[in-house]
Amino acid sequence: MTGQSLSVAGNSAYPSAEPYAGDLTFSSGIMAGVGTTNSFVPMPKIGPAQVLWEAMNQYKFLLTGDAAYNDDYSLLASAHGRNGQPLSAISKGSEAFADGQFQIAEGARLAKAASRTSLVQALCFLQGEADFATDVSTYKAQLVRLLNDYRVGITASTGQTSPISLFSYQCASEQYQWERGVEYEPHTAAAINQLTRDTDDILCFAPTYHLDYSDGVHLIGDSYQHLGQHLGRVLYSVVYRGERWTGLRPRTIRWDGASTVRAVFDVPVAPLVFRTDRVTDPGDNGFVVRDGRGAVAIRSMQITGSDTVDIVLDRPLQGSATLAYAWYSVGGQLAGRTTGPRGCLFDSDPTRPAHRDSSLANPCVRFKELITA
Repeated sequence: MTGQSLSVAGNSAYPSAEPYAGDLTFSSGIMAGVGTTNSFVPMPKIGPAQVLWEAMNQYKFLLTGDAAYNDDYSLLASAHGRNGQPLSAISKGSEAFADGQFQIAEGARLAKAASRTSLVQALCFLQGEADFATDVSTYKAQLVRLLNDYRVGITASTGQTSPISLFSYQCASEQYQWERGVEYEPHTAAAINQLTRDTDDILCFAPTYHLDYSDGVHLIGDSYQHLGQHLGRVLYSVVYRGERWTGLRPRTIRWDGASTVRAVFDVPVAPLVFRTDRVTDPGDNGFVVRDGRGAVAIRSMQITGSDTVDIVLDRPLQGSATLAYAWYSVGGQLAGRTTGPRGCLFDSDPTRPAHRDSSLANPCVRFKELITA
């Protein structure tokens, strides 16, 4: 796992599940760096990179409940993020990237010495807040290049030819560092939305607006756990089961020419639900319609069928129009379930968490898309 502070945060003040027997990290620590001497050791219960610990635990929890699983492989976890760094500072040529390549090579070396096969299955990525002012197209290009550079290094170290995917969150706190009181549209969240919409190589395992924050950037302990459980659930679906993952996101958005905008969604587990118990309603469940004249008032909305939201407008659209969700905010605003950019649209995923009582229903990604006629 790489990224900024959320990728390496740890907290001993809240209980974690016991790691599964046989799951491993490096003897010098989960953040083993270039030049360290290592062996494989069992995952400890508490340490840095708490999101990754929780993800591995959730992944293995779901594996052990799968009738086809033979309990025949171990998970190896490592992390190499850096606090507060933009994407450019953890990319190829950086200390963080070098540590990541070392961890890949070290895992392959130790596996070979133990007569075991090593396969890198995923690059997990928790970064974005430090790039709140980076141009969307620049960030997209940097992230694609990062994934490609990791793929080259993985092939060189392991010989594997199967390409990995990058699993990212979609942050909801970029606006905290923007000019206070000035309207803000997200940069990195926009990049993640576009990349995950247009390619299967980069996947969004969850946005973060439904979690609780401790400050302008960081989560509380329970929310680190919750985020890790979302990641583990998606890793199980994609890496182990080979399923395609879209997350909860719009597939088509059309205007009927009169008063209704119909948004049809890709829904991991139908039906759609508005969950005001999970996120307080910021107004219109987080949806905003704008056209050439500005904001368009929403008269009503309802979920129809299992995958559709019908939005009735106060007037006909004029000119180019967009539908946004959990999108707009103002500089200096905190993120979380009760403030900041957020929305109430979830699917009905019943997946059980490995521990603690937290819903793993999938929240809709943050988006802003054109409305077609």
